[in-house]
Amino acid sequence: MSVLAATTALGLGGAAAAQAQVLFPTPGSMTVTGVPLNVRAGHTFTLHEMLPLAVFNGEFALQSESGSGVWQTLVSAPPRPRIAWLHWKVPAALRGSHLTVRYLLVSGAQMLAVSPNYTMNVTS
Repeated sequence: MSVLAATTALGLGGAAAAQAQVLFPTPGSMTVTGVPLNVRAGHTFTLHEMLPLAVFNGEFALQSESGSGVWQTLVSAPPRPRIAWLHWKVPAALRGSHLTVRYLLVSGAQMLAVSPNYTMNVTS
């Protein structure tokens, strides 16, 4: 089981920060502990991920499930070379929403790992 250290910070100026930890318990899956329950509309959500190995032609993504069950990528970034940074400015229009999100790691067309679903509330 590989263990990664991740820091999750919310917003700018006076935002809360939480320690997150990513685990790869089985091939194709990852779990993230410390996912923030609340993100602030209009602020930036940042995830800094240290990967245990280089992922070539890869992408680390935060996705949200639509009401129809379709997964849409909110933000993605390529690891450079072993570090992934995701910066998502939470749209003000999402204020009061409850999002179902997941993290995804892909290389080219191959899915390397996907997390379980997490709930995030978008606050004012």
